[in-house]
Formats: sequence, structure tokens, C-alpha cells
Amino acid sequence: MEDPTCGMEGKDEYTLTTDGGETLKFCSEGCLETYRQETSSSGGWREELLSWGGWYKIGNQYRKEWSMIWKDVVAGFLISGFVIVFVPQRVWNTLFLQGDGLLVADLFAQLLGLLLNAFDLLLGLFTGLLEKLFELFFGLVEELEGL
Repeated sequence: MEDPTCGMEGKDEYTLTTDGGETLKFCSEGCLETYRQETSSSGGWREELLSWGGWYKIGNQYRKEWSMIWKDVVAGFLISGFVIVFVPQRVWNTLFLQGDGLLVADLFAQLLGLLLNAFDLLLGLFTGLLEKLFELFFGLVEELEGL
């Protein structure tokens, strides 16, 4: 049976029975979630804002973003661990300043790096929210233009 979302071959483990009694098979959990999102809410921005399906879409989007961030954090720690282990100390010594009295400069660099990483994290988290707000705004504009 063909996946109605992407057209690939459906698997038995990702099966859904519709209200009309039709059995649908999906190729993956992602396609099943996409189908549920598409069918759970439809209509204008007001209907999506007030429907279970609209909130489901937002929640699922944030779940996906958090899982993506988690993968990025784990990958970052693994890569930095390999770099620290396999790059010799003399390379690090030639790249960065050494000597007495540089503690303040080192702390400043660490704090700056921390602030930039926090800003990058927050920017990534709010990107999905901004996309949804733009969709709602332009849906309202289109609706008002139709009046």
C-alpha cells in the first residue's frame, strides 16, 4: 500500500485507520505525523489558532526543534572531544596567547563565547515561533483583502 504523504511504500508498523474505516500505511513515523497534522486542522488562521490540530502542529514543531538541538549539542561535544584529544598541545599554545596577567582576557573570551552560544540557541528556538506568527499575520492580511 502506498504512503499518502510521500508516495513511498507503506509499512505495517505505521498504520492508521481513518474515521471512514479506511486503513492507511505510512513509510515512517514522520510521514504519519505529517498526515495527522494535515488532517487535524484546516481552514483559516483563526480556526488553526483555536483548534487542537493547530496547537498540535506547533507542539510537534517544537518537539522536532528540541530533538534537533539535542543532536547538535551531542555532536558538538563529540567533535570538541576528538579535537582536544588528537590536536597536540603545542598547536594550541601557538594559536592562543600565553603568559602572566592574561586571566582577565581569558575570562572575557569565555564569557563572550558563552553569550554568543546562548544567543544562537535562543535564535534557533524562536525561529519556528516567528514562522508561525508570520503565517498567522499573512493569513489575516489575505482575509482582510478578501473583504
